[in-house]
Amino acid sequence: MEVDMKKVIFIAGLPGVGKSTFAKNIAKKINGVILDIDEIKKQIVNPELVSSTIDPPEVRWRCYEKAAEQIADLFKQGVQTVVVDEVFHLQSLRQNLEDICVNNGALVSWIEVRCPTDAIVNRLHENGGRDGHILTTDETLKMNKLFGPIFEQFPEDKLNYTTFVNDGSLDMKDFNV
Repeated sequence: MEVDMKKVIFIAGLPGVGKSTFAKNIAKKINGVILDIDEIKKQIVNPELVSSTIDPPEVRWRCYEKAAEQIADLFKQGVQTVVVDEVFHLQSLRQNLEDICVNNGALVSWIEVRCPTDAIVNRLHENGGRDGHILTTDETLKMNKLFGPIFEQFPEDKLNYTTFVNDGSLDMKDFNV
């Protein structure tokens, strides 16, 4: 008898590279549920700070702890796969969150969405379609520049990690989860 494994797919990457759209596409493709960390941030982080600075690691960790609780609740409700969309710029916080999920019996995967050029990031946001996002288009582009220099790369030997290069089309036909 095969037992269905609980899965968490973390979608990481700089602001504005298409993570949310990618997460929605993945969730639809695999019948997963999206957990939006922006909704958690709205409860924890001062809205004026969200659009002007990067919150300190201890504040970001509070959001991730809340996310871990919500993931566990979704699993208790019978959800098999949760897709989580966030910058996830600090390796130590990524690892702590992964450890919590694994200790709760989940298989964890990381997908980093990247854009090869700033021109693509800008083009993705030309129409301003940021419905449901915590940041406006201009704020997103500003935060992309702030996060860029401090985004910690994933370890090269991380087995449960892959990248998706968003050329602007988010064509996932050849991308397998």
